[in-house]
Amino acid sequence: MKAAMAGILIGTCATIATGLAPNDQMDAWSSLAWKAGEEVRIETGTDAAGYYTVYVPLDYTPDEAWPILFYYHGLGGSPTTNVIRAAGNDRYFIVVGMDYHKAGFPDGFDYLQSHDIPTLKRILADLRGHLSIDPDRVFVGGFSKGGYYSCELLRLVPDLLAGALVLGAGCLEPEWNGGELPAKRVFIGIGDRDGRLSKAVWTARRFKQLGADVTFETWPGVGHSVGDLRGLRRWLFTNSAARPRLWGQRGRRPDRGVGGKPSSVGQVLLAIVAGTTVLAGIATAWKLRGRLATDQKSSADLQ
Repeated sequence: MKAAMAGILIGTCATIATGLAPNDQMDAWSSLAWKAGEEVRIETGTDAAGYYTVYVPLDYTPDEAWPILFYYHGLGGSPTTNVIRAAGNDRYFIVVGMDYHKAGFPDGFDYLQSHDIPTLKRILADLRGHLSIDPDRVFVGGFSKGGYYSCELLRLVPDLLAGALVLGAGCLEPEWNGGELPAKRVFIGIGDRDGRLSKAVWTARRFKQLGADVTFETWPGVGHSVGDLRGLRRWLFTNSAARPRLWGQRGRRPDRGVGGKPSSVGQVLLAIVAGTTVLAGIATAWKLRGRLATDQKSSADLQ
């Protein structure tokens, strides 16, 4: 961030405030105790609220690469992580409570590309220096205005995002003018009495047509608010499972030689890596099985 930050630990919440000299910025960040189960409030002095929050999940360990979700609040709200924390029982995802460059709900989102997308990228880059984040599992999400915003972000920066969480909203565009969304993971949840239901239904269908992996859920008897979170909990759990990569999406496959032709050495290497990946996958599945069993016992708090 352009402005420097100072860290003050208060109970289970830490705050980074602006006001130090630039040379002190790194020391200020390093002084924070990025502990599992803690929420950090970062004062920026910019945007509408002037801060954002970062929650580190209870089951966080730095030896794993973790998914992260940037959550945008509804109209008139403030940066929050509460919905995602409640749905996931404080587990599964690093959650960032985001704010907007402008308050209210203007006719267009012209400032999204000029201000909010650069802010999102900057915050992500800052957090990567302090938390173990999987670059292939960066999500956005939000309720109402935040849901519309998440649709727009998925349209504008699909290469940055693994998917989106859209609650009580749909796409603003009458016709999607973005590209294909192969394998993007999307959750859309809306009350069956919400006036935005038709937009949400259209968005779910359009995303599926574009290749996204869409989970669509309606909440019976619910208007413009968040309903039963158990479906969202399952989605968070599913997308928290690590997916070990044999190679990066933009990198060359290890079983290919120069020019993309198969190489015997590469094939042997791939076989070794694949075997290791299978074992890692079994261990991860066993660990996540334990997590889900623990969360199912505490699901009563969402009923």
